[in-house]
Amino acid sequence: MSATIHKLRNFTLLILFVWLMVIMAVDLSSPAPNYSDSLPDECGVNSQNCSGFGMWYHRSDEEDAVVFSGTQEEAMESIIEWVSSRDRMDILHANETTIHAVETSFVFRFKDDLVVHTECDDGLVLVHAYSPSRIGVGDMNVNPTRLSSLISHLQEADLAGQGC
Repeated sequence: MSATIHKLRNFTLLILFVWLMVIMAVDLSSPAPNYSDSLPDECGVNSQNCSGFGMWYHRSDEEDAVVFSGTQEEAMESIIEWVSSRDRMDILHANETTIHAVETSFVFRFKDDLVVHTECDDGLVLVHAYSPSRIGVGDMNVNPTRLSSLISHLQEADLAGQGC
């Protein structure tokens, strides 16, 4: 094996090793929060790695809860459909009113949580959402973009049911 090929192979192995160490460090430093018994707190006032709408409004195009045009059950089905359509998003917990999912970035495996909560209020189905990055001080606008995608999906749903 020539010296150039040997150096290239060693450099490639070093890069792979460093990448694996970064992924392990990210994974160890970002354990999953447990939202199965309670809803998360609001984003910090100056937080740049968190976004939400409705009860968690922060850095989002939508300030208020999204009024869903179908039933609460249809809202939950629509949210699960949207989560399932995302390449690297998995549901950690779901019940009749709340879904906690996590989306993992492709290269460095950063984890961002997503909590979506539905409620009935005066005959309307309201959807609230919260999306924080687990580590870091910024999210490169990923969380607001994720919530905009969810809002678009909810508003485009073609459903037969009406409210609560």
